[in-house]
Amino acid sequence: MKHLFIFVLIAVFAFSCDFNDEPNPLSTAEEWKLAGYSNSFSSNKGIVAVQDSAFVYTLFATGEFTKKVGNNELSGTFEKGTLGDRTTITFNFLTPKNLLIHSCFQGKEQYFIDGSGQMIGTWDSCDGTKLYFRKGN
Repeated sequence: MKHLFIFVLIAVFAFSCDFNDEPNPLSTAEEWKLAGYSNSFSSNKGIVAVQDSAFVYTLFATGEFTKKVGNNELSGTFEKGTLGDRTTITFNFLTPKNLLIHSCFQGKEQYFIDGSGQMIGTWDSCDGTKLYFRKGN
């Protein structure tokens, strides 16, 4: 009986182990798609909704990201932080001088996540367009 118990115990441990030396990596990319925008200099003070956007940020677990606007793509690294009770995301671009960078600062963009889970840009603080993104794949 003692040998049967040891055999069952070894079998349980053996079948609970993952013997795959190279498991498939989990998809840990976080995708943010443009949901809308607003202009402070426009007569329409509301948010203009965007349904089918080709403007997408993809954040990878490695701390790298890609920004796609149509057929154009930029990349770099990002940092998440907190400011008060809000999550902040700062994108640092590999090519700091590019017209696709929507920011008050050269080579980086700053966003925050609001209480409803939207990612909101800060470009409007220097007369740019305020951009709103929704999370989703």
